[in-house]
Amino acid sequence: MSAFELVGIFVVALLAGIAVGYFLRVALKVSLVFIGFYILVTFALWWFGIITINIDLGMITESIKGLVSSLLHGSTRVLTQKEIVTLIGFLIGVYLGFRHILK
Repeated sequence: MSAFELVGIFVVALLAGIAVGYFLRVALKVSLVFIGFYILVTFALWWFGIITINIDLGMITESIKGLVSSLLHGSTRVLTQKEIVTLIGFLIGVYLGFRHILK
């Protein structure tokens, strides 16, 4: 694979990452507002006795154990040079888009 192709892949991945990062920044702000509103409404309904909250810790720990075991038994294949350049470009783009460095 030539250096020209790797640079092209890097630039395309960088632009895609910038778009994704900017979208994540905006979506995070909106979702934080909705989550805060949800928590306030849920607390008010619980305070007035309209709803009850039941937490099953056994189910939570089983879910966490399943998640950890699935992450530990992941794939062990080696990444190619093309995949590494794409991943690095995308992650740099997400960082730039999320930090809003490019205006």
